[in-house]
Amino acid sequence: VKDCEAPNVARNEDTIIYHDMSPIHLCSLESVVDLNTRLKKHIQVQNFRPNIVVENVDKPYAEDCWREIEIGQIKFTWIAACIRCLLPTIDPQTGIKDPDLEPWKTLRSYRLKPEMYHDKALFGIDLAPTDTTKNVLGIIRVGDSIRIIKDEPDFWDKK
Repeated sequence: VKDCEAPNVARNEDTIIYHDMSPIHLCSLESVVDLNTRLKKHIQVQNFRPNIVVENVDKPYAEDCWREIEIGQIKFTWIAACIRCLLPTIDPQTGIKDPDLEPWKTLRSYRLKPEMYHDKALFGIDLAPTDTTKNVLGIIRVGDSIRIIKDEPDFWDKK
């Protein structure tokens, strides 16, 4: 887990104001590296504005198949693959939109699952904390390992 430098802790009663599908967006550095091999101009993981960035996963896009995971003291459940809008085309440092609409166009060339998400490009996963009944705050720390509790390895093969 990479350091996000956020001093606040998310709680069950907190509202979602940035991500519209779930409170947590996770992606891996390996996925960004793979995407960059397809782009003329490299992007940063920050283009996707994830809450959690993981590294040292088995392969790019491994996170696509994770359905239940545990990081630190928190268990998370998969909500959906993260549908990508044009936000990643905007440089988070400058606020300038890429004139070629990258990485969105490239993602649409190889990251589609039309039987589930129609013509929407996918990158990363949307998650929610699993045990919300206890209203207990958990802690995730930089360097925590991820335990995959349940996965769906045939996600991309399923129709």
